[in-house]
Amino acid sequence: MKGTDLTISECLRDPLIAVLMHADGVKLEDLRQLLEAAARNWQSKLDNCLNTGARDWSTEMQTPLQRTGDAVSLIGMADV
Repeated sequence: MKGTDLTISECLRDPLIAVLMHADGVKLEDLRQLLEAAARNWQSKLDNCLNTGARDWSTEMQTPLQRTGDAVSLIGMADV
């Protein structure tokens, strides 16, 4: 692991995350798909900012959270 952030594969193998997923009834494949979609969306936004020469990309890169039932979903990061 580099730095403090987990890669997607590290996240999917992390035992604490596995316990939380089990407790929440989240399937490994569903989490993998969500994380990969979020990563693609994040990269697309970053690429767009770099290609357009945006000076204040911090606003574009922010992602709001929305509570939906018992789950918190990332809005704008993944269409799942």
